[in-house]
Amino acid sequence: MEPVPPNLFEIFDRAQEITDAAERSAYLDRACAGDEVLRKRVEELLEAARHAPAVFPEESSVHTGNSTLAASEGGSHLTPPHFQPGATIGRYEVIRSIGQGGFGEVYLAVQRQPVFRNVALKVIRKGKDNQQVIRRFEGELQVLTLMDHPNIAKLYDAGQTDEGLPFFVMELVSGSPITTYCRKHELDLRSVLNLFQQVCMAVQHAHMKGIIHRDLKPTNILVTEVDGSPVCKVIDFGVAKALDTSIIEAESLTESFQIIGTLFYMSPEQASSDHPAIDVRADVYSLGTVLYELLTGLTPLTRKELGNATLLQALRTIQELEPPRPSMRLLAVLDGSSDSEPPVKTEVRTLCREVQGDIDWIVMKA
Repeated sequence: MEPVPPNLFEIFDRAQEITDAAERSAYLDRACAGDEVLRKRVEELLEAARHAPAVFPEESSVHTGNSTLAASEGGSHLTPPHFQPGATIGRYEVIRSIGQGGFGEVYLAVQRQPVFRNVALKVIRKGKDNQQVIRRFEGELQVLTLMDHPNIAKLYDAGQTDEGLPFFVMELVSGSPITTYCRKHELDLRSVLNLFQQVCMAVQHAHMKGIIHRDLKPTNILVTEVDGSPVCKVIDFGVAKALDTSIIEAESLTESFQIIGTLFYMSPEQASSDHPAIDVRADVYSLGTVLYELLTGLTPLTRKELGNATLLQALRTIQELEPPRPSMRLLAVLDGSSDSEPPVKTEVRTLCREVQGDIDWIVMKA
């Protein structure tokens, strides 16, 4: 790999702060002083940073027995990234940190050989590399090797850092959560359902491979655009479960009593922590909650039911409370008793009429 110019990231950081294109170009003229190689590398970094997604949302992907409803995976306890801009991990050059989880960090990085491309690189955080974490990390890697579907983010590479920390490299998905995309682009009901069908096909692929995702939610379903058309990408198989334990080692006794998933999208089986009972139906349930939110703007169980609850109360509510049908939620918008704004760009009265019947039944059956 080519050596990193000593002032590369200093120029890059300053250029990122300049929003006006002409002013930024003038700054690069001065800072690079005719060094075309340096100029090209700075511009490559700027382009990569412009397309970098927010990989981890504020709210946690994984709630364990010690979690609270409002906890964030890093939250106020985020630690400084271990790898700084310019660091090299195998064939990859770190641009910046774009996410941090319970045991891993995700970086925007550049691969230069044998091809040039921007990637997402996930590595175990230093100090978190105990046997249990490494086993789970290797399990996620093994799951990703099985996936071969256009609507699932692709695995590119894997290895170890010079310090012996396991990492893997994935397709960088520059997209928005499916709910955000539908709202921003004002999709009608048919377009939303067509987009959601891509998600169902991706999840079906995982199930045919014997893999249960266990944390399906809008922030793990990103929508990007390819040739002007929206394409869904399912990401983050970090808490996936394999039906065949020869693929992923069976969970330990301690892990079997953890609550895996995100409360607002969690199936009753997950809320009961009865892990042997969790099968593909858990993902189908979570898909139903995502579709419910796409139709109504709210999850089936909202912060009204779960927001002030303790973890045990929330888990009990998930198992016992049946939410209203989507059409009932939309009727509440019509009569003014709810201020929800459905992401679907269809007049609420029309949307309510279209949802009643088959779509109501499909969502509630899930």
